[in-house]
Amino acid sequence: MESVLKKLHNKIISLTFASIFANSAFASPIITYTDGNGFNTGSLTESVTTGSLMHGMIVTTCFVSGSCESSNWNGLAGGYGEAGTSNWLLSINGNTFTNPFTFSTLNSTAEVMSISLNGRAGKTVFDVNYDDMLSVGSFYGRPFELSGANPDIANLTVNVNYTDRLAVDDVFYGDLFTVMSIDFGGSAFNGSFKFITDTDNTAFSEAIVPFDPIKVPLPGTVFLFAVGLASICFRNKLKNS
Repeated sequence: MESVLKKLHNKIISLTFASIFANSAFASPIITYTDGNGFNTGSLTESVTTGSLMHGMIVTTCFVSGSCESSNWNGLAGGYGEAGTSNWLLSINGNTFTNPFTFSTLNSTAEVMSISLNGRAGKTVFDVNYDDMLSVGSFYGRPFELSGANPDIANLTVNVNYTDRLAVDDVFYGDLFTVMSIDFGGSAFNGSFKFITDTDNTAFSEAIVPFDPIKVPLPGTVFLFAVGLASICFRNKLKNS
C-alpha cells in the first residue's frame, strides 16, 4: 500500500511541475539518450534518494579554457549533499524527485562549457522514465527539467545527454543511466541555475560494474559439442562390451 501511495504522490507532483515548467520563460532543454558503455547492478533500493545518499558521485565541470575540474559528491546529514571547487558548486537538499539541484559559479571568471555527473562511484543512477515503473526496484523517474526562472541561461541552448545504460540483474529495462551531462550549445555560462533529474541508488551491497553479456553458444558449436559427446559415449560402450 505504501508503494502505491508513494507512486500516486509522485505522479501528482510530476504533473504539477510539468504544468509550472510549461509556463516558464526559458526554452525546453534538448534531451538525448545514448547507450554508451553498458553497466550492471544486482538490485536497487526501492527507496527515495536524497542528497545525502549519493556520496562519492563524481561531478566534472569544464571551462572555456579547455580545463576541467572534478569533485566527489559529499553526502551530508539531513538529505543535503554537494560537490564543488573554488570555482563552482553543485548541491541539493532533499529527495531528487521533487527538489532541484542548484549549480552556481563562484567567481566571474568561471566560464563553464559543460557539467557531467557520473553516478557510478556513488552507486547512483539516473531514472528517466516518467510514466511507469520499469526497472525492478525503482519508482517513477524524471528526466532533466529546468526548475524556476533561471534568468542566467534564458538565452542559451541547454543540451542534456544521458549515457552508459544500466542493467538490473543482467536485464536492460531502458530507463536507467549512470552518467548525465549538460552543455550550453557551445556557449559559455556564468551564473546560477536549477534543474531536477531523478536518481536511484543501488542496494547497499551492490556495486555498479561493467556489463558482461551471457555468451550463448552458436548453433554450430552446440551441434559439434553434441557430436563429440555422442562419440565419447559410443566409444565407452564399445570398450565395455
